[in-house]
Amino acid sequence: MHQARHLRIRAPAVCFLILFVATTASAKDKKPPKRNETEKPKDTRVERPKREKAERYMVVESDGELVVMKSSELAERNKALGSEYQAAFKKYREEMKAAKDAGEKFTEPRPVKKSLRRRGSSYKTEEEASVARAKLLEARDKLKGSRKPAARPEKDKDL
Repeated sequence: MHQARHLRIRAPAVCFLILFVATTASAKDKKPPKRNETEKPKDTRVERPKREKAERYMVVESDGELVVMKSSELAERNKALGSEYQAAFKKYREEMKAAKDAGEKFTEPRPVKKSLRRRGSSYKTEEEASVARAKLLEARDKLKGSRKPAARPEKDKDL
């Protein structure tokens, strides 16, 4: 009876294993049909005209000054500032090397990389960006006014 129990468990497992091996072997034999080299696959996508992105305006900070400019100008000016910095740094390194070779002390400061920082979000019109710039300037002025040192109460000397 002990052997009959093993047969009841093993028989379905063996049948499953045989079917699994048979189906995977037949699946490996099947190859996808070859396509003619000159025949191109059909493009089912519908070609839509590309929309041009509307020009956006933004408020940008440069050297502590807020300026309104187009989004396309921002990338161009950042690239120009990067190339200016690279040229200035190259000149700085050459001058430093020349001073070191001459035995002189080089005291010129290292050039600082300038960048334009976007403040706030982008706006559809230049007028909206100008209004946002005015608000940012107003908020900055309030902060500068509130940063004055607070008057400290004088301590009693009698204590």
